[in-house]
Amino acid sequence: MSTNPMRVEYLKKISVELEAGTSAATMDLTDGKTHRLDFIYGVGTEGITLFEKAIFEKCPGDEIGIAVPRNQRDDILGHLAQEIETMLPQQPGDFFLKTRVLSVENADEREIIRAVAAGVASDGCGGGCGCGCSC
Repeated sequence: MSTNPMRVEYLKKISVELEAGTSAATMDLTDGKTHRLDFIYGVGTEGITLFEKAIFEKCPGDEIGIAVPRNQRDDILGHLAQEIETMLPQQPGDFFLKTRVLSVENADEREIIRAVAAGVASDGCGGGCGCGCSC
């Protein structure tokens, strides 16, 4: 049996813990609370997000910080933007995400199909992308 932990990679089921703040050192937008986000890596209809690229090949327990400037939210968060932004009590300007990988698991075929279908069936990509969708 391998002792190497699974790493974040394509079509894996990923769980991360998120906190948000007005600076990299101050997680004041989520009042010290953490929020869990579960998703299948790499199934967004617009391709891999910069957020996903930032956690690529990370292992459970790894932590990273990501700056999210207001004018780059769609590029950074992509199809995950709506779910991530719901954890914020208000829509801040620029913010920082502290992200810790909780788990990386093999996703079964049903979970992958469900995630792809949810992305295709959504009413737009999440906002302001200029792609012609009904954001």
